[in-house]
Amino acid sequence: MRGERARPARLGAACALAVSGAAAVRMIAIYNAVALVILIPAVAGGLIALWRPAARFALVVAAVLVAATMAVSLIGYWGLLFLPSVVLLLVAASRPSSAETEVRSPRP
Repeated sequence: MRGERARPARLGAACALAVSGAAAVRMIAIYNAVALVILIPAVAGGLIALWRPAARFALVVAAVLVAATMAVSLIGYWGLLFLPSVVLLLVAASRPSSAETEVRSPRP
């Protein structure tokens, strides 16, 4: 978990969970609690990214889940708030892990 992927993965997961929480409060406030089902993939994606921040496959799955919520939430104009978390999760997934950088480093 000390690799280069952990920081953006955790930040992206925190953003996804924070936006989901704010959206949940808004949905409850306007008496539309049934629409909370829309937020389940984003919450799952955030929890997956917090659980395995060093696993590339887990980060890609988390980004896809948050992007699915983003696409559905565009109807209520909340979808764009999920964009930073999707970008951060994909950046984290594209970074090399610490084991990969150790293997690829040239020996003097």
